[in-house]
Amino acid sequence: MSSYKENAGYHFLVFAFSPVLGMIYAIKTKSKTVIRWSIFAFTVIYGSLFHKSFLGDGAVHWEKVYTNYTYLSFEVWWDRMLAIFAFAPTIYTNDDPYIHIISYIVGTIFNAPGLFFVAVSLIYAYFYSGAIVKLLSYVDWKSNYKNFFFWFFLVFLILWKPPLDMQTVRSWTGMWVLIYAVISYYETKKKKYLLLALMPPFFHVGYLVLAVPVWFVLFTGFRNPRLYFIVFVLSILFSNIIGQIGFNETVSQTKLGASKTNAYYVDEERAEHLEEKRLEAAESQTFYKVFERYKVHLNVLTGLVIFIYLFLSKNGFGKLENTLFSYGLATASLANFFTQIFAVHNRAWQIAGVFILTLLVVFLSKNDLRNIRFSFLKVRLPLTIFFLAITPYFLYLISLNLAYTSPYIFLLPQAHWINPEEAGLSLRQFIGLFL
Repeated sequence: MSSYKENAGYHFLVFAFSPVLGMIYAIKTKSKTVIRWSIFAFTVIYGSLFHKSFLGDGAVHWEKVYTNYTYLSFEVWWDRMLAIFAFAPTIYTNDDPYIHIISYIVGTIFNAPGLFFVAVSLIYAYFYSGAIVKLLSYVDWKSNYKNFFFWFFLVFLILWKPPLDMQTVRSWTGMWVLIYAVISYYETKKKKYLLLALMPPFFHVGYLVLAVPVWFVLFTGFRNPRLYFIVFVLSILFSNIIGQIGFNETVSQTKLGASKTNAYYVDEERAEHLEEKRLEAAESQTFYKVFERYKVHLNVLTGLVIFIYLFLSKNGFGKLENTLFSYGLATASLANFFTQIFAVHNRAWQIAGVFILTLLVVFLSKNDLRNIRFSFLKVRLPLTIFFLAITPYFLYLISLNLAYTSPYIFLLPQAHWINPEEAGLSLRQFIGLFL
């Protein structure tokens, strides 16, 4: 660490010239502290390079800052905040306290709506960098067991929910807050992290449902994967049988609940309409986009969960592995019980995926697969099949990163900051200029 202090100025210059090279330099130091805060800096810079021309949901949230949050009086802002807490937000606000607060700070207090994603990235980067470094600290980096499968699933984990996902503003910021809280509590047992684990609904109201299985595992302290696996299997068997009518009627009693349910619920008529759109899109989209559109990767993850329980959990699972698996199984079970409410189903699987992929990467780093009896049939062959089956989604994630990433993350981000309106070019578009 002392040698790094001598080179900190050099690292700063490298980061200023090229955030990517700065991140590579940080990884080479092998210092958790340096890597954590380098990921933080990289993620903040990444968010500062967003441009409306290649954003998705984020462009809508950003535009609302300009239209609804500039020169807004505190009294009006507070009245609208109370409406959000009453689950009856006005048409002029977002649905959640977090984005309502951050939009007001940027749009009115600082009168700088153009810095909206800088503010978003500061929050996202803090919890993302903290969580990802904690999760990867469980990997045995000194072992000689890190084979092809380890490196593939490690990269897959990093691509699963990367910095680009901050463009949704609320959903995945809330997820990283939740994961950071539960992992920090696992390590320290400090009660402040229990309180932090209750915060995600302030980022996105959907966590009143999405966080329930994580809260159950966290607050009960029950870490027996066997019971959670039984529930998971039942969720698979009954996912297409259990109706969501009771749930819909309950949440629809509020204005916000009605709008969310109407947006998320997929009845037979809407499912048929979506199917038609999928078929039309399939004719013009690449195979990996069609793969993602049909959510085939979730079926692959289901198979991966079953494989982990049947063949890996009996070989060297300790307290950490059982904890990660319990969180993953509980959240995946929730996802399966809400197949008719797409947003809950999909987002719960995304959260579960972080725990499941982390567990797999940690296991592969610590265990010599050759020492497992019938290793080829029980482990290496199934892993090969999962690798081949998930590769289209892996390619989709790479494509997504190219679409949301600015080329200035590789070189001179200052050029974007000086003239952001003229810097609306994604990495995919940049590469296209030379093809």
